[in-house]
Amino acid sequence: MKILAFDTSLAACTVAAVADGRIIAERSERRDRGHAEALMPMIVGVRQEAEVDYDGFDLIATTVGPGSFTGVRVAVAAARGLALATGVRTVGVTTTAALGQTAWATTTNATSILAIIDARREEVYAQLFDAVGDRLVSRWRGPMLDSLSNLVANLKEEKGIVVGSGAAVFRQRLPDPSRWQDAE
Repeated sequence: MKILAFDTSLAACTVAAVADGRIIAERSERRDRGHAEALMPMIVGVRQEAEVDYDGFDLIATTVGPGSFTGVRVAVAAARGLALATGVRTVGVTTTAALGQTAWATTTNATSILAIIDARREEVYAQLFDAVGDRLVSRWRGPMLDSLSNLVANLKEEKGIVVGSGAAVFRQRLPDPSRWQDAE
């Protein structure tokens, strides 16, 4: 299966082409703004490097938040436009699921993974995952918006890997920060 995937929901613009579970081309730029101007040229470059025509992809995947409202709109609009032009099906992936999956793929012995995004004003978007066999399963229905203090209170006895822009502030607030290790 060939997948064209991209993310503009946080402080980067990232595009990757994947074939049979292996990245064959990718580009990523740190960006706080300007995702709309950067995304399509990056898609063109990745597609050319991967040597796959647009309609040669089996799936177009993009993050659908939580994250920057404008960034999410840019990615969803690009995915929808490409799907309409090519007939390739699309799928949306939550930003927290993408973070959790990435952390799980690059770590060993993790049983729980907390994906956490700083939403400012002492709030975070978070989703807790458990490793179950060879799968990562969400303990919660989806990403949730919560106060940082409430999340810390509810997870202070848990342990695992933490990933995302809210990881450092989450660990600083814990009575025992060693229970949660930062993802690589």
